[in-house]
Amino acid sequence: MDFITKEQFEKSLGNKSKIALNDLIHVIEEQFGYKVSISKKFTEEQKKKMTKAIFTNEDVLKQLDESELEPEGNDIGSFEAYTRFMKEVPSEP
Repeated sequence: MDFITKEQFEKSLGNKSKIALNDLIHVIEEQFGYKVSISKKFTEEQKKKMTKAIFTNEDVLKQLDESELEPEGNDIGSFEAYTRFMKEVPSEP
């Protein structure tokens, strides 16, 4: 498990009385070597609007209907299955 000491954490932040989110990201990236990106969560209202927009879209509904007609077992469930599929499909010019 990756960890740093409290002293290392405080040294990375300097003598700040308030720690901003960007400060925490900087500490993680510098001390642990990870690239960090974050985004805000969707609100319930945003989720409802997206769901409504998706499921009132005629193209989406058509794809859902067509997928119901496909036989089971045609799914690509692994990278190996994807690779086999790509070898079987002729490449387009």
